Amino acid sequence: MRFEKKGLILAPNKSEWWQQHYAILPTPYHIHELGLIRIFFATTCVNKFGRLAYVDVNPNKPFDIINKSDGFVLDVGIDGAFDDCGVNPSSIIKVDDNYFLYYAGYQRHFKTPYSIFTGLAVSDDLATFKRVKNTPILERTTEELSLRSAPSVVRLG
Repeated sequence: MRFEKKGLILAPNKSEWWQQHYAILPTPYHIHELGLIRIFFATTCVNKFGRLAYVDVNPNKPFDIINKSDGFVLDVGIDGAFDDCGVNPSSIIKVDDNYFLYYAGYQRHFKTPYSIFTGLAVSDDLATFKRVKNTPILERTTEELSLRSAPSVVRLG
């Protein structure tokens, strides 16, 4: 199968204060029982603080948007947390009756532009997510002082 560019599916809804820039890092999840694909994406406000939202599309016609989230499904983290300047989706898996959303949380700095680390949020309805903790699940290492994020997660077994 060859990749075929289809064009723009979604742009930010600028009538929403939190959707002024971007609809980036599409992270799809196929909801078999509903026959649709929920695509999580990051969007930012005027100050470029990122939040997550989603659109539901027809798997056979991805330009056919069936539904959109009413608001953001994951907000910026608390002040001082690794994700206090924004979140970007990375990967989502189902574990029993819960959905685990792995995300890249970023924080701006003075000497270096930013740091980005991996966070985890959980949902039981794929519409609202709650952080597991306010610290990264993949912490920095000697070799990775400012970037350790955006994992692709696959559940085996």
